[in-house]
Amino acid sequence: MCESAVLSALHRTIELTVLVNGASCRFGSSGRSIIACLPALTRLSVCLQVNRVPVENCEQYSSCSECLASGDPHCGWCVLHSVCARKDRCERADEPLRFASRPEQCVRLSVHPNNISVTMSEVQLVLQAQNVPNLAAGVNCSFEDYTETEGHIMGGRIYCLSPSAREIAPITRNRGDKRVVKLHLKSRETGKKFASVDFVFYNCSVHQSCLSCVNGSFPCHWCKYRHMCTHNVNDCSFQEGRVNVSEPVTDSHTCTRAVTSHLRALLFLCAGFVRAAVLRRAALD
Repeated sequence: MCESAVLSALHRTIELTVLVNGASCRFGSSGRSIIACLPALTRLSVCLQVNRVPVENCEQYSSCSECLASGDPHCGWCVLHSVCARKDRCERADEPLRFASRPEQCVRLSVHPNNISVTMSEVQLVLQAQNVPNLAAGVNCSFEDYTETEGHIMGGRIYCLSPSAREIAPITRNRGDKRVVKLHLKSRETGKKFASVDFVFYNCSVHQSCLSCVNGSFPCHWCKYRHMCTHNVNDCSFQEGRVNVSEPVTDSHTCTRAVTSHLRALLFLCAGFVRAAVLRRAALD
């Protein structure tokens, strides 16, 4: 007759070793109760080996702010790897600013200028980043997944060129008067994007009226005679032939008056030339 013993598994990772009269029997727990039929024993010893099981789930957070706002004391932000993780799983975490444990330690990024016209090619951009670790391995500037340019670090600032006109075209095509994209800093050490800021490409040419052109959010100018909206004042025929973005334009009559007054000035000018020519001809006769 056998004597039954019910051994409940504490966790699927527990290994159970039973010494039966000096013989070693090992059972790997599968999470279910283990029933062993043991003979009459003079000595029984049970050893439980407990493996460490993670109690945190840091990977569920996709940004520094989410990670550190979670309140999980086991989680922090591994900056250049752009991942929420335990400190012991973040490479070189003990180096300054490579591991953030408080929200105020998250990287903050700004860029100047923060917008350019779609017709402007390879403009020098100046980025300032706070709470960044040593970037000696280098950084690149990435405009989402469209294009990437090399970054140069000088005097605590990062300098990058905006995309070329050819690269801008697919970014802004059929996007109206503006397209907002994320400008990322990408670590050459890890290959990860670790900071971002909004960047705007604006398109003046989509505006078909003086009022919408100069009353928009961007520095556009209306060429009065060519009936064209442009960011470049030199596109207009001459100085008097445009309405500047800085002019107070409150209604459609303002744009109309600007064109009408200029036409009147041209008519007076032309009349003056005609009259002078007639007088010169009369004097010759």
